[in-house]
Amino acid sequence: MSLFDGEIVLGLPRKTMAILMAILVLFAVGASVYTLTFGKTFKAPSGDGIAYERSAVQLLQKGFYGYKSKVPNAYMSPGYPLFLAAIYGASGHTWSGRPRYLLDAIQILIACTTIIAVFLIGRRLFGDWAGLVAAALVALYPPTTIATNLWLTETISTALVAWFVYVVLAAYDDDRARWWAVAGALLGLGVLIRPGILPIAAAPFAVRFLWGKRQGLLRPLVGFSVAFALVMSPWVIRNMIVLHEPAPLSTHGGDPILAGVDPYYYESGDPRYRFHGPTYEQYMASKDRADSKSGAAKKALIAELKAKPLQTVWWYLVGKPVRMYSDGWLGERKYAGSWTTFIRGLIVALGWLGCLLAVRERRLRVLAAILLIGTATLLMVSPEPRYVFSWIALLTIPAAYVLRIAWDGALAASGAASGGPKGEPGAR
Repeated sequence: MSLFDGEIVLGLPRKTMAILMAILVLFAVGASVYTLTFGKTFKAPSGDGIAYERSAVQLLQKGFYGYKSKVPNAYMSPGYPLFLAAIYGASGHTWSGRPRYLLDAIQILIACTTIIAVFLIGRRLFGDWAGLVAAALVALYPPTTIATNLWLTETISTALVAWFVYVVLAAYDDDRARWWAVAGALLGLGVLIRPGILPIAAAPFAVRFLWGKRQGLLRPLVGFSVAFALVMSPWVIRNMIVLHEPAPLSTHGGDPILAGVDPYYYESGDPRYRFHGPTYEQYMASKDRADSKSGAAKKALIAELKAKPLQTVWWYLVGKPVRMYSDGWLGERKYAGSWTTFIRGLIVALGWLGCLLAVRERRLRVLAAILLIGTATLLMVSPEPRYVFSWIALLTIPAAYVLRIAWDGALAASGAASGGPKGEPGAR
């Protein structure tokens, strides 16, 4: 019997399954072709990728984890270096060379799971149409493909965040302890990759407390927390034994916080945008680092609030999110710049419009809360467009919802103009 015989295939209508499979196959083939052609420019890691790879190789060769260090530390959470170490070790590249194509292939498959998760979230909230549109938007967004060629956390962290959202929504519909436990475990894995996503843990419980069923809230909260703690415990125990401190996340938080005090700190343009306090570059160039980076950031922020309060408040509340979402990571012309700009603009504009509709559309509230908390967390750190990569993937779902409303409105208007039947609304 053919896989597509019958009306239902793996729980999905045959047509829906066919379209989803087409999206996945086209993405995987396109990403593979990119890896073998334009992706050849990424022969070696750069930036943070260099440190991730060195940490992984050092772990395999010397048996300890240290980020940018020849001794053990907890400067960076260990998730991605461990992921690299597993691939390097399993492929026999512990001592020389790097398994670039194997890494790319694995990250392409992980990106495919992100597309599946986004589809399932959209389908659970608003039906097959919305799920397929959201999945297509993720697949068509060029940075989704380019990121699979890089030694960076974005591909795997986005997959974990997307599946976390799906499991949380499943837990809302089927309020069993195991769903909440799986959600906690997924968030724990995500935090080991990127600690900055931790605050989104509050979103599902805050929404339930404010608008949902408050009775019995403690049980899912306990199951979620226990599973999260179990996933995090090896890292915390290691830090207690080796470093004599728990360091539950990492110890480098001062880096992005200090960089975030200085508007446009990475530009060499208009001097009006330069602060006169201890900017990130000044701190790093200083020989006297009596303050920690967090301490230097606090001093710089207080100084700027006193000197230029309106500019500083504007920078933190408006300037940073606009910068992160408008610039776009991997949005340069050499990376399909015009198409990247168009589809990112579509996703961001319609996605945040959809989040505004969460005021009246209860099905969007948990997702909107996760996106709001995730973005608000970034207001304290440097305005790096790479940090919103995962949120752009999630924004495709409310964007698809808005497109569904627009489509239904157009059908209704067309039907009214022709005197025919109106289109059916596209809810679940």
